[in-house]
Amino acid sequence: MTLAEPAVFGVASSASSLDESALSLQRMYFAIPDSRAPRPSWLHRVDIEIKELLLLPEGWDGVAAYLVSAEAVSGARRLAATISEALPRLRRPTVTPSIDGRVVLEWHSPGCHIDFTVGRESIVVFYEDGEQVLDWEGPLPDSPINPLFFLASHNW
Repeated sequence: MTLAEPAVFGVASSASSLDESALSLQRMYFAIPDSRAPRPSWLHRVDIEIKELLLLPEGWDGVAAYLVSAEAVSGARRLAATISEALPRLRRPTVTPSIDGRVVLEWHSPGCHIDFTVGRESIVVFYEDGEQVLDWEGPLPDSPINPLFFLASHNW
């Protein structure tokens, strides 16, 4: 896979919420060997896992976890679809809820991981690579590196 141009992620919303029009991955330029490449086999299963998070009751962690928000589920589904389209050979993420009602998509390998935490109004990305000493957490549009390049350049 050849990187044609870094991807630029953006959240576009006048109301700053992740409804259907709020999450806009505005530009994403990756040279994919076959632009007609099928979506990964994991996308359908991950989409179901994300939607099932809406079934968790309040306090699902046994203490005080919030309900997973519909906006977070919608944003996580769009993010998973976008990532799978840009990187069709990428292995499936782990899907987990967070206690504050957000959805986490994460990829892990020894010494390296990247997590996308999708909430009502933002996506936060955390990545760490022991070799390159990359350790950053913050809103997706402010990421100092291209998250898709990070995903594409590691063996997950």
